[in-house]
Amino acid sequence: MLAPVHSLVALAFIVAAAGSVASVSLSESRDFTPIAVSDAWVQPPTVRGLVLGLSTPAAVVWTDLVNVIAEGGDLEQVSGSCVGCADAGAHSTQQITGDGYFEFTIASSANHFVYAGLNTDASASTSATMPFALEISGFYVSVREQGVYKSDTSFVAGDVFRVSVESGTVKYYKNSNLFYTSLATPTYPLVADVSMQSVGSLLWGGKIATSDAVAVPSAPVIASFTASPSSITAGQSTRLSWNVTGATSLSVNQGVGMVTGATGETVFPTSTTAYTLTATNAAGATTAATVTVSVAPIEVPPATSVCNTAVPRGQFAGCYYNNKDFTAFKFSRTDSYPLSFDWGKRSPAGSMGSDTFSVRWTGQFEFDAGEYTFASVVDDGLRLYVDDTLIIDKWSNTPGTYSVDLEIAAGWHTIRMDYYEQRGYAKAGLSWSKTSTPVFPVPIISSFT
Repeated sequence: MLAPVHSLVALAFIVAAAGSVASVSLSESRDFTPIAVSDAWVQPPTVRGLVLGLSTPAAVVWTDLVNVIAEGGDLEQVSGSCVGCADAGAHSTQQITGDGYFEFTIASSANHFVYAGLNTDASASTSATMPFALEISGFYVSVREQGVYKSDTSFVAGDVFRVSVESGTVKYYKNSNLFYTSLATPTYPLVADVSMQSVGSLLWGGKIATSDAVAVPSAPVIASFTASPSSITAGQSTRLSWNVTGATSLSVNQGVGMVTGATGETVFPTSTTAYTLTATNAAGATTAATVTVSVAPIEVPPATSVCNTAVPRGQFAGCYYNNKDFTAFKFSRTDSYPLSFDWGKRSPAGSMGSDTFSVRWTGQFEFDAGEYTFASVVDDGLRLYVDDTLIIDKWSNTPGTYSVDLEIAAGWHTIRMDYYEQRGYAKAGLSWSKTSTPVFPVPIISSFT
């Protein structure tokens, strides 16, 4: 692997080689004129020094990525332990078993340390063990073989460099001009190898051509892409989940963005929405899958000055207000037990603001005698009452989960939860569970005559 390049440094390697079909040795001439065809450098057949019989140059397909991400032939270092630490890089899946080439273009003169070249054992490579490498540092490109300096040349943005294997000899080119011929004999197979040594280092447009077929992986496979639940009411959330293999990057539309490395994402659609997951591999092949989330609008009755005070049994009457102090009433509705709402950064209804709203839930529920644990999760504040007795008081911006144990007599009891949202994420939930049953003393018959 190799050492890094600064942001906006584009690199692309090539190793050129004589093929089995009528080839002309590059040693015959120090000059050749590449022409751009389909974004790949291809020599016209009239130019002396052309190596014939090679495959069409293809984007490097990177593998064994460490602290880097790949897109097509590009690499970017996204993490690492320090500047100068050779702890990031990748190598090609394609192999050179005879003649071939690997090419790069330097698109910026601002560089850190990047080593790029040909290697026989990429799994154990460092910048010091690569047999045929170019070190890009400052304003110079140096030839390094097994870490030993051999030659160098200056560069400016736009210069094209190539490492080429020709009839068993490794040669280094700058802008089609040979500037160093190696005395070392290559050992096959060779792979394109990159070692980066600074976060933000870039290698762009890595290309490779060989005298053999180029291995190109199949498109990524999306085994599943689901939404659970697939039907919600406005203000609720759903979880997108996926199972993907063979991809180096993942993205979801509708404003979700890049989700590489994740297996799911929670979304809050306000209307029926089709989400498309796109998986891309290092060769640029893509696969897409789409799932649709149906969103039902909240039925909002006309606003009145007061909330319906009728208290239902076995469920809650929810009174929704467009401020924090239960005065700007918007609508009421019946909400089921247990309460479980996660509005994200939205409001319960389009007619309400996403911040500074409040809700009062009231309902009657039948209990057996015993001790119960009441638990509530909120963001931001709540008060919880049982038969008008305050049992949880967190009427402040203190998001969290709160619980209390309470002895309850058998029968129907009124449960009321007051909630408000200040700003940001909005969440409200309430449930209870029985933790013990009261033990009554067994009657004692002291005498019976």
